[in-house]
Amino acid sequence: MKRSEPLRRTEPLKRSEPPQRAEALKRSAIRRKRRRQSPHEAEAAARWHRGIMGLTCVRCRRKPATDAHHIIREQVLKREAFRRGFVFELMRWHVDNRLALCRQCHEDHHHGKPISRELLWRCAPRVFAFARRLHIEHVLEREYPDTNPKGATAP
Repeated sequence: MKRSEPLRRTEPLKRSEPPQRAEALKRSAIRRKRRRQSPHEAEAAARWHRGIMGLTCVRCRRKPATDAHHIIREQVLKREAFRRGFVFELMRWHVDNRLALCRQCHEDHHHGKPISRELLWRCAPRVFAFARRLHIEHVLEREYPDTNPKGATAP
């Protein structure tokens, strides 16, 4: 059956009002509430970051290092500390878990161009002993791809 007239609304659609900006910021701040660092933790973090001053990026070897990269991510360390019983706060800022990178290489690593395991072997071999001590070698195998897998021959 055909209609002779198109359907029309008797009332306009009601749209909900967007929350006020201040209220939205307050809600997001509540969700993201972070624990403040103790003075001891803040000093350890500053010492960890200062350790890369004057170094060049280990990946591109052209630019000065501006970012200190956690080789084994903090969230992984926290999870494994809970599982295996070591103290997360002591391992979080351990110098064996640090890599000096420039800002661009650091962003590239976190956005799809991972650092190779071969580069870690050359520039930060101490991280493998660090992971072995904590019994988390599997994390390095998962996070950092092997550029020359077993059975493949180098060109």
